[in-house]
Amino acid sequence: MIIYEPEKAFQRIKAELPIAAVLLTLATILGGVDIPRLIFDRAVKPRRRWSDQGEIEEVSLDSNVIEGFEQVDEAIGYLCAAGIVNLESRGGYEILSLMPRLHQFLEQEVKDDAEVRVRALMLVCHSFPADKDLEPL
Repeated sequence: MIIYEPEKAFQRIKAELPIAAVLLTLATILGGVDIPRLIFDRAVKPRRRWSDQGEIEEVSLDSNVIEGFEQVDEAIGYLCAAGIVNLESRGGYEILSLMPRLHQFLEQEVKDDAEVRVRALMLVCHSFPADKDLEPL
């Protein structure tokens, strides 16, 4: 898929693989470039933290936040194959970047969407460990 008209491309993505469209909107909120893939990969994994009783506990994101994220590998592969997302390795991590024209279009689409902003913030907070001894990256 070559993006000549970002709006049509985004509508097609939403129809073919809705989670791919969700990833694009979240990636847009996160800046659109140089986004660590682990943010999306860790979303479905429980995060370890210390409980109020001093015990290790696992917490997961609300299912509404991560709905469809079990297809994240498929979605990223789809977006890369379509030439919409660039995925590269840097310093041992995979980094995602959106194609500029689509990113510009999506910035306008999501700029006032508080729900997408909160969802992106929840992903970031969940993705990075609060305690390096409990969860080394």
